[in-house]
Amino acid sequence: METGYKIKNGKLSKRTAAEQLEFEQLKVGYYSDVGPPNSKSKRPKTKEAFAKITASQCKKLVHVESGASVKIFIVLAYHSFKHWDKPFQMSTDDFVKNGFSRTTQWRAFTQLEKAGLISVVRRAKEPPIITVL
Repeated sequence: METGYKIKNGKLSKRTAAEQLEFEQLKVGYYSDVGPPNSKSKRPKTKEAFAKITASQCKKLVHVESGASVKIFIVLAYHSFKHWDKPFQMSTDDFVKNGFSRTTQWRAFTQLEKAGLISVVRRAKEPPIITVL
């Protein structure tokens, strides 16, 4: 069995036969759990609904002042995902049922627009058309 090298006290030195054997056993134990390359993840698929938020959206969301705006953005991101990232209408009644007044919604939309997270087409007497950017 070849002896390898180790670094001890900042200097390169040879391993003893016993140290090399221990090192080989550690390598075998470590690499025994590794599957073949490009194997699929063993994490089970979730059956729950989720909201997809990208890293750039997360960076912009940190600078949003209102907690209500952050919550509303998460709801909008979820609906955007459900609509295949296309523009969608969001009834203000849906937010009112969850405790967000109409004024809170409009303030949140304005803050999220300024942050560059959403685009809103406001229409008189009709629900706004929202696009998550």
